[in-house]
Amino acid sequence: MEKYRFADEREWRYVPPLDNSSLSLSINNSSSIAPFVPISSIKTEKQKRELNSSISHIGLHFEPEDIRYLIVERDDEISELITHLEEVKGRFNQQTRDRLKSRILTAEQINLDI
Repeated sequence: MEKYRFADEREWRYVPPLDNSSLSLSINNSSSIAPFVPISSIKTEKQKRELNSSISHIGLHFEPEDIRYLIVERDDEISELITHLEEVKGRFNQQTRDRLKSRILTAEQINLDI
């Protein structure tokens, strides 16, 4: 089995604001959203689908135009990101993908130049 590089998972996580009324556990068939549901509490695939469905309306929606920078650690990682943009983001037109590629910076560049 190939070893997984968790360092590849550098991404933002969106946590929506939770008010006091949403703090009850939704795994007990409550209509509230739980701020955290331990994996050990999820007993079936059906329950997992229901939990995911209960939060499907919450999300951070953005467009490629909202992205100002794509930052990788080193220069040798740029090609991999460009390949990823071409393969995975195929739902965007070429002009949009080219604009995203032009926003790639490296941490090395930032540290040395800025």
